[in-house]
Amino acid sequence: MLQAEKIWTKIIELNNTNAAAYSNRGNCRTSQGQFEEAVSDFEMAIKLAPDEPDPYLGKGVALEGEKRFKEALECYETSNAKSISRYGAEDPVTYNNRGNAHAGLGEWDKAVEFYHKAAEMNKNYVFARANEALALYQLGSYEKVSLCIAGYSVRKPFQI
Repeated sequence: MLQAEKIWTKIIELNNTNAAAYSNRGNCRTSQGQFEEAVSDFEMAIKLAPDEPDPYLGKGVALEGEKRFKEALECYETSNAKSISRYGAEDPVTYNNRGNAHAGLGEWDKAVEFYHKAAEMNKNYVFARANEALALYQLGSYEKVSLCIAGYSVRKPFQI
């Protein structure tokens, strides 16, 4: 990721109005644990392309890395709203990530709701279904965990 970050930095040096470059460098920095720098990149991408959903999503992930879960939730909600406005559809990733933020806050019931919604929106979204099972486990709902995993393994036996 360090090499990718350097490439995106070079692209930004050549064109500092490229919102996608800032967003992609933010993703690289998030992957490296450079959350503060990533948030800054996503904020610049948002300034340059305020109607794009991706920078809000990326900023939310970076904020989660800083354990700023409530702010991350706001970013995911905004990203989903931008997705609806721009593409006419909700983004299941924003639901999964809201589940992650609620899990970070210890709000396991809410996390289950968001993971379940994400999994229902996209039946092939393995991460959402697995996250739902983990959140159910945290709640002590062991039978539901088994049903969740078993139900998914029947539909997609080679993807778990």
